[in-house]
Amino acid sequence: MIVTLCTERICTLDDIRAFLGGSEAAEITPHDREVAYAFIERTLVRFRYHFGLSRAGKGLVRAYLAKVTGYSGAQLTYRAAMAVAPSPHRR
Repeated sequence: MIVTLCTERICTLDDIRAFLGGSEAAEITPHDREVAYAFIERTLVRFRYHFGLSRAGKGLVRAYLAKVTGYSGAQLTYRAAMAVAPSPHRR
């Protein structure tokens, strides 16, 4: 079964806390890698991950992305670095 998760209403760190608290039993995996990459990049920009977010806030955003995408911490670190790296090979 494919279920669409609408995350546009998650706009604050408190929203992320509520989502993480209520989705413990859910297992979410993206069906397309490119869609997951785009989602990660949009989320990093929406929460200003690289510009002004506290260490605790970054941890919440990373936990949220790990939950929604199923990616590991190392994969998310790489994707976060790629989101701000000016490269012609960026995917």
